[in-house]
Amino acid sequence: MIEKCMFWLYDNDKGGGGRPAKSGNGVINKEQLKRILDAMKESEDGTVELQIACWDKVSKNNKPYLFTTMDVTPSEYRNKNGSQGPKDEKDEWDCPA
Repeated sequence: MIEKCMFWLYDNDKGGGGRPAKSGNGVINKEQLKRILDAMKESEDGTVELQIACWDKVSKNNKPYLFTTMDVTPSEYRNKNGSQGPKDEKDEWDCPA
């Protein structure tokens, strides 16, 4: 099962002039969507804090892309203001692909 939301972003050949520099596809499973909705219900200000991580990769066709994962920030890492805790916490992101 997919543990995090995942996105594959390639350079947009038609980027610039107000268009995105990168675009692509992504996946989210039912459990991740539920976690996002649950976090939204618990939110006092109507926002959900997310953890985002990116890796530069190269496809089998030798095309560079940005592999991105997204997850809801666990509540134990959020402080009263809703922002993420200290940045020196152990980084638990592992590139799954």
